Amino acid sequence: MMRRLLWPAAIACVLALAVWALRTSDRPAPSANVTALATTGEPATSPASPADCAYVWAYQSLPELSTVLAAQLRAHQEVTAARAEAFGEDCVGPGGERRFISLETDYHISIQAPDLGDQTRLGNLMGIVMEAVDSLPPSEIPGAQPGFVELRFVESEDEFLVVRIAIAEYAGNAYGLTGAALFQRFVGSQP
Repeated sequence: MMRRLLWPAAIACVLALAVWALRTSDRPAPSANVTALATTGEPATSPASPADCAYVWAYQSLPELSTVLAAQLRAHQEVTAARAEAFGEDCVGPGGERRFISLETDYHISIQAPDLGDQTRLGNLMGIVMEAVDSLPPSEIPGAQPGFVELRFVESEDEFLVVRIAIAEYAGNAYGLTGAALFQRFVGSQP
């Protein structure tokens, strides 16, 4: 009899905790020292104060930075696409006005790779891309923290390898590595 009474109480406690977690996780704290832009790239119309915001995770395309990165990688025919985007929060005011707050800039690179097993070649391509990202002007990169570089090595439509490299981890632990050593640092010995 006692077990039958405890189950409803336990379920009620779990549901109450879930509701509390959802209510507090919907509204992350605002970030300091960030650039504010509207999602259109125009100057933002901002809510009167951060307390008036409802925060929503958001992305913002960075076409100018994407163009600069693509130009730096153009000499490497294996690179088929390069895209930069800011990740952050939309501050949405009570009247629907929005302000984008950048947290970091992330990069997405597609690379044609005839052999996904060639760790030396893939590692060298990783290094080329990371050097290109590292050479971008810091004043042009929105966000207060380093983001990531996502490399998509494509052998065929059905065979590809996606590697995500945290920029801070590369700078702290892999800068200067090349070839198979760089590949193995982020992927391991087997793709």
